[in-house]
Amino acid sequence: MLKKNIILNNQMHRYMSDFVTQYNENHIPTSSLQKLLLSIGSATVSLFDPRRADMIATMGETTGTHALKYIRDKMINNPEGNEILQLQPRINTSTVDLEKLKYMPENTLGYAYFKFLDVNKVTPDSRGSVQFIDDIQLAYVMQRYREVHDLFHTVLGMPTNMLGEVTVKWIEAFQTKLPMTLTGGLFGAIRLKPK
Repeated sequence: MLKKNIILNNQMHRYMSDFVTQYNENHIPTSSLQKLLLSIGSATVSLFDPRRADMIATMGETTGTHALKYIRDKMINNPEGNEILQLQPRINTSTVDLEKLKYMPENTLGYAYFKFLDVNKVTPDSRGSVQFIDDIQLAYVMQRYREVHDLFHTVLGMPTNMLGEVTVKWIEAFQTKLPMTLTGGLFGAIRLKPK
């Protein structure tokens, strides 16, 4: 039992230090005024070019503080969510064995996730690092949201085209309350063709 706890503690430390290290390398401290300017600029660019993932990410970080606190509080009050906040596990190619998922039974989430990544030519590393959130716990919540985004696509059976992204954004808006997801759902829907 002691050996198992030592292994778990080492894994816990590795996950936490991975996120903390990444956060420290990428964090850009910003004032309230700078966040306001970044949110206006990123929202404007995102409206004209919804493929600019960097601008959508910036908008999410600079407008999402209240929603991130809401998500964090929900996680704290849930045993599994609280454990995730404590361990800070990551979803990336160093923690997910894609080769193993490839050979899982077809009716499993693991196989469906592998298939989604393969068909859409994305990887778990496709999501950028959080830069503009000053609270490290809220930054982790945002990073976690980004890393589960493709799982939403997988579970919903939605591709990465405009219709798929709009559908996922609406589900995310209901679940997370992030302004960026609601804005993406609304303005993305306007871009859909009548068909």
